[in-house]
Amino acid sequence: MLASSRQALADGFSVGFRAARENLLPALVIQAAMLLLVIGYYLHWPTTLLLEVLASAKAAGGLWFAFFASGFCGGILSELCLVYLLQKGHWRTGNLESLGFKFLLIGLGGTGASLLYTWLARVLGNQADWHIVAAKVLIDQLGYTMLLNCPVNALSFHWKNSRYRGAAWRDLFDPKFIGTQLLPLQLVNWCFWFPTTGLVYSLPLSLQLPLFLLALTIWGLLMVSTMARRHPEIEAVKG
Repeated sequence: MLASSRQALADGFSVGFRAARENLLPALVIQAAMLLLVIGYYLHWPTTLLLEVLASAKAAGGLWFAFFASGFCGGILSELCLVYLLQKGHWRTGNLESLGFKFLLIGLGGTGASLLYTWLARVLGNQADWHIVAAKVLIDQLGYTMLLNCPVNALSFHWKNSRYRGAAWRDLFDPKFIGTQLLPLQLVNWCFWFPTTGLVYSLPLSLQLPLFLLALTIWGLLMVSTMARRHPEIEAVKG
């Protein structure tokens, strides 16, 4: 039992780091674009105006905006990217199911992120000082993400890949599930979101969700790619 648990953890580290390495280029591209937007917000008035328009849309729509915009960027757009960039426009059996599933899952995740950003701004302040940004990133990634967001995402994909069996939710504390599914997703998450959330928290609260949405399309692809490595037989996960 101990040996199998160690092997599962070793496999999890291998899968997670390999997925992060293979997707390094698109992650760096989106992070570079986000960095330019952050710099542009402070130094380039047209960029400031654009971001403030998005902030106004978020303020008007509230949590419903967070849900639908996150579901669209992280669920629908990422699935369309899979179909038209990786599958050359060929829709497969599970694409529509995957599109709807990711829309709901990532939409709820975006709503949670919006609530987290608001709470952190209230507790720690809305300034872009480096120590406030660093504290928010650590609370986000080592608290909310590690203890809630990643386990829920990993279990949700596991549930879907198990054809929605209720028993799948009991695998949360199974060493095999932790090593082969949760750990790889957590490692990819940290590699992508540690620098990304640093950029997000460098902007005022009203602009954090719009910048977060920019990263969601790539994250949706990374998350599906990571989970598909543990279920190569499931066509729906492949897209």
